[in-house]
This record gives sequence, C-alpha cells and structure tokens, in this order.
Amino acid sequence: MDKVVELEIPGPKLTNSIVSPDHVGKIWDDIQDLLIEVISEHQNEHTLYDVIAGISNGSLILWVGAVDDCIEAVSVFNFLNFPNKRVLNMMLFNAKNGNFEHKDMYVEATYNIAKNNGCNSIYFHGRCGWLKVLKEYGYTEIYRVAERKIQ
Repeated sequence: MDKVVELEIPGPKLTNSIVSPDHVGKIWDDIQDLLIEVISEHQNEHTLYDVIAGISNGSLILWVGAVDDCIEAVSVFNFLNFPNKRVLNMMLFNAKNGNFEHKDMYVEATYNIAKNNGCNSIYFHGRCGWLKVLKEYGYTEIYRVAERKIQ
C-alpha cells in the first residue's frame, strides 16, 4: 500500500483529512449518503460494498473535507502507476447539497496530496459538467469514454 503524505490547507473553517481505514466507522453516518449518491452516478462501476472493501484493504483512499467539524465533502481516490508517470485517480467526489462553496480549497488539497505523493498528474472521473468547473483550475479533457452494454 502507498503511504499517503497529507498537507493541511489553511482556510476559513475548512479541514481536509485522509481517513484511516480504522476510523471510517466513526464517521460512517456522516459519509454514507454522500457516497451512495455519487456511486449511483457512476454507471454501476462500483457498489458501496466495493468502495468500503477498497478503503478497508487500502487499495482506495477516503478523503473528507469538513467545515466547523461537520463533514461537507467526501472523495475516494487511488494512485495509478504507469511506466512513465504516477497519477492520483479521483474516482468519486461529492459535497453535501451540491455545496461547492469551498471548491478552491478542495482542488488545492487534491493537488497538494498528489504532489506530495510523487504524482505527475490528477485524473478526475465525472460527468461532462465537471469539466466546466475544473477548467478554471487547469484541468483539460484528455479523452472521452464510450460504452456499449453487452446484452
């Protein structure tokens, strides 16, 4: 398992934390609905069980953003290692009530986690609308995925 190096980002009332697999149960009631909502938007790539199993075995990493000690955002990511680069692969991200008031800090926290873990880039999986939000932070579309379901 990769060792995650985390950097706290100063800002108004916002805390960014990587959650140890041993501590997920302590915040489960605060994150369960956020995870279920975002998982349902990802074409059945994961189930809630898959995500929890990945966090538990260390293959996935859980990050939370909190304001005044209340969890406001949750993301799940992993690291992809290619022969010529290392990528922080942001698989899932959601914020309570679609509140992205602190998106600058979320983006900066993700960037710093990637940088401090030796990554060359960040992949962000999401619907097309996310590209509009992320463009202002230097993200570019690198490819599109088409799907044909097998009957």
